[in-house]
Amino acid sequence: IILGIENGSDDDIILYPNPLNNELTIKAQNRLTQLLVKIIDTNGRMILSEKHSSTGNDIKLDMKNFASGTYLIELETNKVKIIKKIIKQ
Repeated sequence: IILGIENGSDDDIILYPNPLNNELTIKAQNRLTQLLVKIIDTNGRMILSEKHSSTGNDIKLDMKNFASGTYLIELETNKVKIIKKIIKQ
């Protein structure tokens, strides 16, 4: 049962570079104990789903095998859920 989801602000987690070539860095303003990362293409298909535990402030995603285009990235912790658009060149 979901009791509620607290929406995060864009300042909580920063993605760079965007647009990207091969690697995307996820930078958290605070140390994360757990982060679920999902990448979804424009057709709604989940391309990537990874769980990162006890992360520091930066997570690097290798996206060199992704096709060029626009994707949604969903970032979820136990407190916030953030969805952002990323562009792969």
